[in-house]
Amino acid sequence: MISNDRLNEYLSSLDLKLTRRGPLEFANQKIKADVLEVIAELILKYTEENQRSFTSSELERNEASIKIISRTFSKPLTDDSLADREMDKFFSQPLKYLAFYKILELENVRNVNYYKVIRKDILEYIKTSTYNSLQFIIFANKNFLIRNPDLKIHFDNFFQNQNQTTYAKVKFEFEKFINMYTNIVNTAEPKRVFTPFINPIAYKLRKKGSISGRISSRIIVYSDLKYNRPNFYNESIGVPPGMTRQEYLPIYLATLDEQRGFDAEERTSIRKVKNRHEQISEYSGHNGATEVHHIFTRSQFESLRCYRENLINLTPNEHRNQAHPNSNFSIIDENFQTKLLFSKLESIKKSITLEDDFYHLKNFTKILSIGYNKDISLNLNFNQIHDFLKSRP
Repeated sequence: MISNDRLNEYLSSLDLKLTRRGPLEFANQKIKADVLEVIAELILKYTEENQRSFTSSELERNEASIKIISRTFSKPLTDDSLADREMDKFFSQPLKYLAFYKILELENVRNVNYYKVIRKDILEYIKTSTYNSLQFIIFANKNFLIRNPDLKIHFDNFFQNQNQTTYAKVKFEFEKFINMYTNIVNTAEPKRVFTPFINPIAYKLRKKGSISGRISSRIIVYSDLKYNRPNFYNESIGVPPGMTRQEYLPIYLATLDEQRGFDAEERTSIRKVKNRHEQISEYSGHNGATEVHHIFTRSQFESLRCYRENLINLTPNEHRNQAHPNSNFSIIDENFQTKLLFSKLESIKKSITLEDDFYHLKNFTKILSIGYNKDISLNLNFNQIHDFLKSRP
């Protein structure tokens, strides 16, 4: 798979400077890491089965796309007429975006856009994880600004001097740039595009960005960048009187169906782990492993809920009786938890041997560090991690 350095090198080689009016393709509302990851997966799946160019509509109406989008983003099925306009954007915007950055080739025939894959390796990179998808967006946005220095200067100024004046200036210049170089006629559209463009860069730089059309009161965090954003800090989770959201969050998460996931990133991770192990238990090797278990529970360790290295494929009996005694999902068997960590380590070892980039040892080490509240070096090898787990009481 392509490395970060090679990816950035490729994007920096492209002529991304806008010199005349055309469609808005370098950024858009639906260009979010969790969306792009799934769209890349759907493109690869579709083109494996159909060795030809494709349209946005063909990808959208594909049976696999309908199922994955519905399950991942909790959206209506894409054949629901009420959702047609929203779902058209959901597919067409990322496809145009990928064509702009020369990952896809776009050919317009009688006002219909046809796409063909030209950089399968980069699609493979994007679909591997939400994190990789985000890295692509960050590299793309930064290289776009480099190629358009008259716009970049205002972004640089905002990131160096973070106040309402520089925010208003960069927002104004971005909207002016879009009006000058794109065919957008809806005056609200440039405003909608600004936030998804600036925030990935702000996240990378650990700077303030844009939230609700204003300068953010804090630095941009990972959850700000998702299309299917968790509403942990929204009234919709129903915080009882007398409790803070922080106090209620573990209780709230414990009530959610573990198999469904809370947001798109978690649902995608669960789905990919299930597909990876094809109903074979990672613990026993038995068939019928249809459930995915969070080794360190998401109610106690919310930050770990999307890591594939913290998810393990189990049979219903292993999950509901051994991992969670008597199907009490609010508790875990700590001895069985340790056994599951050994099993997960074996799955990670196989992934690294295959060099398929599905699991990462450093992620597993990070999970152990957080889960056990221990200061563990991220550079431990397999034997050292094995010894650490063996030393657990």
